[in-house]
Amino acid sequence: VELRGGDRSPLQLVLGWMLGTVLLLNGVIALAPLTGSDPMQYHFVFPKLFAKAHSIQPIYWDLNSFFLGTPHMLILLGMELGSDRIALALNFGVYILSVLALWRLSETFLPKPYPILAALLFAVTPMVYWEASSGYVDLWGALYTILALVAMLTWVRGENARWIILSGLFAGFAASCKYTLWAVPLFLGTVLIAFLLLKHRSPL
Repeated sequence: VELRGGDRSPLQLVLGWMLGTVLLLNGVIALAPLTGSDPMQYHFVFPKLFAKAHSIQPIYWDLNSFFLGTPHMLILLGMELGSDRIALALNFGVYILSVLALWRLSETFLPKPYPILAALLFAVTPMVYWEASSGYVDLWGALYTILALVAMLTWVRGENARWIILSGLFAGFAASCKYTLWAVPLFLGTVLIAFLLLKHRSPL
């Protein structure tokens, strides 16, 4: 993500200022107590129970405890570091990282100033904006999916094996967020196989 202002147009500077303002305002909102129903019912409840017990164990009285993934373990990390406020801060940090990752992905396809515009539109999308400050964990999956795409596209351009390995790791992290996000490694794996077959097939 290009953040220097020397070669930026006035429009880019305005969009950058708007994006920074949006992130700042939502950060202030994120300081409020939890408001989302799912975060109050299990996203933050079960990690807090694990932190108090100093162990991760089945919670048979609620089926949702079996749907926990990587985001909940990172929320647990925040709990262990001090409080649910730290966990909320980690959750909001994913919102900022997702915006920056989408900006970087957009730079692959779009000329300036459209990448920063895409990041701004993503940041102010009502569902995204609300989830960033209400304790929902869906943005973790969005972040890992975007990073997996960025890594794969970087590999396609340069074919450095490190990038395809990184793409696989991010795709796996995405799948660990929600069962439905198993579609990410399946899709990227299919694209990878198709790309390799097309590249290495013998000429007719």
